[in-house]
Amino acid sequence: MATYYKYAERGADSQVNWAEVGKGISDMLSEEVKIREQKKSAYDKAYREDTEQLANAPQGKWQDGNRTVNNFAHDMMAQQFIDYKLLKSGQMNERDYTLRRENYKSQSNTLFDLQKLLQAERQSTIDLYQSQEIQGMNISNMADVEAYTDFANASAVIDPYAANINMSIFEDKVVDGKTVRVIKKSTPVNVLKGQIVQKIPTFKVEQAITKDIDSLGDDIDFIYQAATTSKAGTITELIGYGAFQGEYKKKDSKGNPLYPQFADSVKKVDDAIEQTINKYFANPYNISSVLTENTGKYSAESYVWDKDEASKDKSKLLKKIDPLTGLTTLDTDAPHYDEQVAEAREWVKKRMLSQLDSKRQLKTTSQIQLQEPREPSEAKLNRAEKEKMQLNAASAWNQLYTGGTPADKQSAAETLVGLPSAKEMGLLKVDLASKPGTVILKYENSKLNREIPMKGRTFEDFAASGVELHGITDKKKASQAGTGSKVYSDIDFTGVTAGRAGAEPVPIVIPVDVFKAKSDKSADAIQKYLPNGYIAEDTGTWMLGTNTVKITAPDGREISYKSDAKSPKDIITQKAAIENFLKPKTGTAKTGELD
Repeated sequence: MATYYKYAERGADSQVNWAEVGKGISDMLSEEVKIREQKKSAYDKAYREDTEQLANAPQGKWQDGNRTVNNFAHDMMAQQFIDYKLLKSGQMNERDYTLRRENYKSQSNTLFDLQKLLQAERQSTIDLYQSQEIQGMNISNMADVEAYTDFANASAVIDPYAANINMSIFEDKVVDGKTVRVIKKSTPVNVLKGQIVQKIPTFKVEQAITKDIDSLGDDIDFIYQAATTSKAGTITELIGYGAFQGEYKKKDSKGNPLYPQFADSVKKVDDAIEQTINKYFANPYNISSVLTENTGKYSAESYVWDKDEASKDKSKLLKKIDPLTGLTTLDTDAPHYDEQVAEAREWVKKRMLSQLDSKRQLKTTSQIQLQEPREPSEAKLNRAEKEKMQLNAASAWNQLYTGGTPADKQSAAETLVGLPSAKEMGLLKVDLASKPGTVILKYENSKLNREIPMKGRTFEDFAASGVELHGITDKKKASQAGTGSKVYSDIDFTGVTAGRAGAEPVPIVIPVDVFKAKSDKSADAIQKYLPNGYIAEDTGTWMLGTNTVKITAPDGREISYKSDAKSPKDIITQKAAIENFLKPKTGTAKTGELD
C-alpha cells in the first residue's frame, strides 16, 4: 500500500491568506467601478459638448444655408442621442461608439467649413488654371462642389449605417402621379473637401516630348536619312499614325516591304515612341490633361458623373472617386474611355512626329544612296556658305531682342519670315505686337506655334531659343551673331509684325482678372485689351453692384457680358466667348448678351 508522505508537506507550503485575497479582489472591483464611473462621466461630458457644438452651429447671411445647417444640426443631435443610448444599454461597444463619434465630429466640422474653404480655394484654382499649371478637371471639381453648396437645392444627409455625412442634391420627380423630392446625387463631405483642395497638375507634354526625342540619339539621325531617301517628304509620313500605316509599312505588288533597307530601323523608333507614350500615360492624370488641355476636343465642362450621359455623348469624360485616394479621376470603365485614350495617344504621337520633322529641317545628314540621288538642296551647299546663312539668320533673330527702334525689330521680323528654312517649315508670321515682350511664331501647322519670351531672360538664352530658324545649336556661337548691344530693348511694339500670305492674326487673349474688375471699372478693364476699332462701354446699373459691358466691333457686331461673374465656369465661358468674338472677320458671336 502506497503512502503519500509528501502530501502534508505540500499542503503546509500552499497555505493561502484568504483575507488578503479577499481584500485584493474587493479593491480590484472597487477600482473597476471607479474606472467605469470615470468613463461614464467622460462619455457624458463628451456627449454634452457635441450637443452644445451642434446647437451653436455657425450661421451665415444666406437664408437657405442657415436652414440647411439648422436642419442638419437637429438631425445630428438626434443621431448622436441614439448612439449614446445604445452605448449606455450595452448594445454598442465603446470602440464603435468612439469611432462613430469622431467620424461625425470631423465631418460636421468639414460641413460647417465647406463654404469658407470653397471661397478660399476658388480664386487660386482659377489662377492656376489660367496659368496652365493645373488641368481642367480641377475646374470641373470646383463646379461640382458649388452645386452642392447651393442650399436651395442641396442638403446634408446623415448615413447612420456608415457613420458618414453626405451632401445631397435633390430634384422633383413624379411618382404615382405625385411630385416628390428625391435625391439626384450624393457625395460624402470629406470627398467634397478633397475636390476643393485637390490640385491636379497639367502634364507638361511639350517639355516631356522634347526631352525624350533628344534622348533617341543616333536612331533619329537614321530617320532623317530614311525620310529623305524614301521620298516620303516628312518623318510623319514615313512612320505614320492612326489609320495611316506609314510609308515603311507599305509593300510592293509581291507583298515584300517597299523599303526593306531601313524598315527595321524606322520600326525601332516607332516602337520607342509607343513605349514613351505608355510611360506618359502610366499616370492617368496625364491622359485627362492631354484630352482637355491639348486635343482641343474636350474641356472642363466635358466631365460628368452619370455613366448613361457619358454613354450617349462621346464628348463627355466620365469621372469617378478613386476608392484608394478618395480623389477624382477618370473612370476606366467609361463607355468611351478606350476611344478617348486612343485620341490622347494619337495627339501625343502626332506632336512627337511633328517635332521630329522640325528637327529634320535643322539637321544636315549625309546622303545615303539607297534609292536614287536627292534633288539639290541646302545640304549640298559648301560649309562656309551655309554657316554664313546661319549667322545672318541668327543676327536677325537676335535683333528682335536688341533692336532699339520699332523699325529695327520690324526689319528683323521680315528677314526671318523670308528665310528659306522658314518657308520650308511653313512659318507664316513673326509677331511681337500681340504680346509685348514675347515673340510669337505661327506656322501652317498650328501645332508648331510657339511663344518665346524676350523680357526677363538673358540674351544668350534668347539667342539659343531661335535654333529652329537659324539652325545654330551652339548657344555661345548663336549669341555672337550680329553686332551692337546685347541688352533687351523694351520699346513700343505696336505694329511689329511680319508675315506671308495666308497668315492668320494671333488671337486676342483677355486676362481672367478683367472679369473680376469692380463693376464701375469693367469697361475700362477690358478696353485696353481690345484691338483697334473695338469699343467697350458700361450699359448696366453698376451702382447697384452689377454691370453689363457691351463691346462693339468695327463691323457693327456687338456682344455683352455681366461683370459680376462669380463662378469659375461663368468666368471661363465669358472669356472664351469674348476672345472668339474678337477674332478678325471670324468672330462667331452674334449681337446679344452672355448670361
